[in-house]
Amino acid sequence: GYCVPERTLAAEPRRATGYCVLENDFVGFALGPQQSLEVTAAHEFFHTIQFRYDYLEDPWIKEATATWVEERFANDINDNRSYLRYSQLRKPRTPLDTFGGGAQYGNWLFFERLTKKYGVGAVRAIWNRLDAGSGSPDRYSIDGIARYLDAQGSSLPAFYATFASGNLTPGRAYPEGAAYPPSPLRDSFRLKPRRMSVRPQQVRLDHLSSASYRFQRAASLRGVSRLRIDIDAPNRAADPRAIAHVHFKSGKTTKKSIRLNKSGAGRTRVKFTGKVTKVTVTLVNASTRYSCEQGKFSCSGRPLDDSARFLLGVTALR
Repeated sequence: GYCVPERTLAAEPRRATGYCVLENDFVGFALGPQQSLEVTAAHEFFHTIQFRYDYLEDPWIKEATATWVEERFANDINDNRSYLRYSQLRKPRTPLDTFGGGAQYGNWLFFERLTKKYGVGAVRAIWNRLDAGSGSPDRYSIDGIARYLDAQGSSLPAFYATFASGNLTPGRAYPEGAAYPPSPLRDSFRLKPRRMSVRPQQVRLDHLSSASYRFQRAASLRGVSRLRIDIDAPNRAADPRAIAHVHFKSGKTTKKSIRLNKSGAGRTRVKFTGKVTKVTVTLVNASTRYSCEQGKFSCSGRPLDDSARFLLGVTALR
């Protein structure tokens, strides 16, 4: 199935009517004819709604929100889970606003997390900010999301960091997350008496992407109560973030945002007693700075903070 813009409105050239074409029997589709029709119709019809806002809007958000709406219309079919392999759940270092390789479909998950926090009206509120009609805001995709989150008393960097770190434990982060695969780790380390620290690990992150590390304690590591975490990230203008999760044997998990100074340096301590099973640290490039109309991401832009260098080191403390 597909839907395409047909005629633009004379006074509002970024708004358009549209029409849809759907397979007439869906023979051979894995889900079967009826279920395939339902999710395809919901997805494609949502594109015609988008055409009324701005048919030239950034393509990644058009596909991501159209895939997200499948979950609202046909919650039990779950066809959109097939795209999770392309999402930041499985490819956290691929920027959120990538169009290509299936990422634009898989990242419906970002809007699933957003609406879990703020309700399903959040997506409509964002599209209202993208509206290109006369007298309307006419924001581009990431800017519209950022302004919506600002209005909620949050921010895009803060919310994105929570989204990225939450993908390590999707069963906690999403209503149906127990069926989702967790986000992969960049690396994992076990601390022991002869290895009380891990030398700084370097990773380069593009905008709106992340990398996570796991630190566990060997049974022989005794007398240790804290884990010191040291971060060296880009400066504040690039909106770096770092979040630590402490996982306990009881099943409890605590989250701590690591404060970074203007130059991007930060240090914190978290619990690392025998009651702790692991500590995960997620490094986040939450930059939303673009040179618009010069690239392929949001606002047809070129990101200004890609390949940003992050360093992460840890030390077990007695």
